[in-house]
Amino acid sequence: MEEAEEIEPDDSRSRVDQGTESTITLNGPGEGRKSDINVVESPGGFEIWYSDRLARDHQDLVDQSADWLEDQLGVLNLGQIDFNVLIADGLLTDEVKSGLAAWWDARVDDLKLE
Repeated sequence: MEEAEEIEPDDSRSRVDQGTESTITLNGPGEGRKSDINVVESPGGFEIWYSDRLARDHQDLVDQSADWLEDQLGVLNLGQIDFNVLIADGLLTDEVKSGLAAWWDARVDDLKLE
């Protein structure tokens, strides 16, 4: 009898490998992370990944940032998986990236722009 081939489960992180990662330079102290917000371009859109610290301590701001993003020109079909990830269709412009960085910087005192 032949042994069945073991199939690895699909890893959602593989989506990052398909796109181009662009880090918004917002850093939180003591996190051991490079950034609190990472933007990953993917075919047809982009994803915004928030650090566990932002997702845990600033859930209301994550929701509000989603509302802000929905109002930006070119951002379509924004979806929120949880407090760690937002997914959008459309073009990720420099204006959206810099606007998002400024939006967070105005609301969370311990974030720093590099």
